[in-house]
Amino acid sequence: MLFSRLFRISLFTHTVIACGTVLLCMQTQLYLGYSIQNPWLYLFLFFATLLSYNVHFWLASRISNSSEQLDWFRSKQVWIQVLNLSSLLVVLLAGWQVRHLWLALLPALVFNAAYTAPLFFKSELKLPLLFTFIKSYFIGFTWAYVTVILPMDDLQHGFSTQIALLFVHRFLLVSIATLIFDWRDRFRDEQWGVRTPANLFTETQYRYFFLLNVLLYAAVVIQMTVLTGEAVHYLQLLLVPVMWNLYQKANRQTKDSFYLLYVDGLLVLAPLLSLLLLF
Repeated sequence: MLFSRLFRISLFTHTVIACGTVLLCMQTQLYLGYSIQNPWLYLFLFFATLLSYNVHFWLASRISNSSEQLDWFRSKQVWIQVLNLSSLLVVLLAGWQVRHLWLALLPALVFNAAYTAPLFFKSELKLPLLFTFIKSYFIGFTWAYVTVILPMDDLQHGFSTQIALLFVHRFLLVSIATLIFDWRDRFRDEQWGVRTPANLFTETQYRYFFLLNVLLYAAVVIQMTVLTGEAVHYLQLLLVPVMWNLYQKANRQTKDSFYLLYVDGLLVLAPLLSLLLLF
């Protein structure tokens, strides 16, 4: 019972996705041929991810109770504030240790603020169609920036074709995971006036749209492997059937735990498939 409760808390407070942030940064460093280093950066990004997502969901819980997770956030207001303040303290401490990255961090802060800002309005804020349509890609771009550009800057590694391909790979990986969430949330988003491909397209159209993104992901993986000559990168192709299977199951799954564990888990599985780069 205790383990079950702790597991549920860890899922709802975005521990899986915070672990994904750290592991994706490690994957970037391994991909560039460096050893895993700078624990302060990992500590900063882990708690910055917790803080970002938990503040976002705390704000969302004030205006909606349309999911089990949002209900949980609404019922744990004091506990969530303690967690957010604790996360903020760690972010400030670790952030001082990586102050050489402050300039590079500014765009990430702007991207994150832009995504969360509409939740500060208690009434529904109607955003332009273009902004809501590219929501998943905006999230993917932000994650790619944080988990590729920041580690690159920390290593003082110059920009290259290799980095560009990794950026696109990461962008598509996170965007695809977010597209699965969008399919789950299509009816709620439509009620809120948020127009995404999931509620603008028919089910068949969205299936082909999702498949196109997965095929682009596979093409980038193949190009990365050809460029580096490291056959281990082909392991990233194992995610292709996993992505498709998760999308198919999203038609039937409504439990938040499925998305917070398995869909977010894509961001953990991808870097774990790169562990062979250590040897």
